[in-house]
Amino acid sequence: AEAIVRFARERQAAPMHVASIGSGPAIDVERALQQLTATERHTVRVTLMDMDPAALDHARGRLEPLLDEGQLHCVRENLFRMAQRNETEGHYETFDFLVCSGLFDYLDDAAVVAMLSEFWRLLSPNGEMVVFNFGPANTSRDYMEWIGNWYLIYRDAHAMMDLARQARLDHDRVSVAAEDTGANLYWRARKSS
Repeated sequence: AEAIVRFARERQAAPMHVASIGSGPAIDVERALQQLTATERHTVRVTLMDMDPAALDHARGRLEPLLDEGQLHCVRENLFRMAQRNETEGHYETFDFLVCSGLFDYLDDAAVVAMLSEFWRLLSPNGEMVVFNFGPANTSRDYMEWIGNWYLIYRDAHAMMDLARQARLDHDRVSVAAEDTGANLYWRARKSS
């Protein structure tokens, strides 16, 4: 949410298109919109992509009160095939800010490289993306696996930077950082104009 707000304010009321890939309930987008003024919100267009129609419906209910008609677009999409689309299937439009907070933990390295490359392609000039992956410092991992039978693919900063290199992200324009708890790491990449 903070990254979306910062990016919107850097643009100084220029229109921006935000995409949340694997959006789920889109709580991060909702929190960002709540922090923006009404004037700032009028400049934001939001596209949510998720495989779960119930998640998209729930997110729509959360975001519609914060946006004007036509500012929100929900797309039911098989996200695991997103980077495998071919020329005859058409392409997505470009986005100014792309966030993906809960998908890469399920993808093997080859799929991560393909998806990062696709995300980079979808960024507009001066666009930014923030893509999360659980890191090995996740203190809930034992509980998640033993009790919840929930297994993820954990990556450290070195592995994430190697995958960004393989995806041909501009090395000077990408970094890996940790959120406050240290459980999640994220790529932050910004395209040049």
